[in-house]
Amino acid sequence: ANLNHGSGIDARVTLNPKEEAERRMKTIPGAPGSVDGRAALLQSAILCDLPNFIINDVLENAKLKEIKDPAAAKVHGVELLKLLTQDPGFGMKFSQILDENPTWKSYKAQ
Repeated sequence: ANLNHGSGIDARVTLNPKEEAERRMKTIPGAPGSVDGRAALLQSAILCDLPNFIINDVLENAKLKEIKDPAAAKVHGVELLKLLTQDPGFGMKFSQILDENPTWKSYKAQ
């Protein structure tokens, strides 16, 4: 008799993307020695809505032209957002946040 019948995980079942992002944030470690600091930093970035702040208050700020190098500020803002999406644990969550902001589409391909 097969004692394992009906138990285990069905690999064909896919999680809701938001649930998967939450799972990854809790289970995927960062670089050696950086786990606690990394998680605290990235959770804080999510809690303070950093991705939308960068898009709405930096990249789309009409007064950005008043700083010394507005083009560099935009490049660095976009690079930071893309870097956040590459984190193995939090990246999926950051991607979801960015994809919910319609303005991100105009920067995503840069």
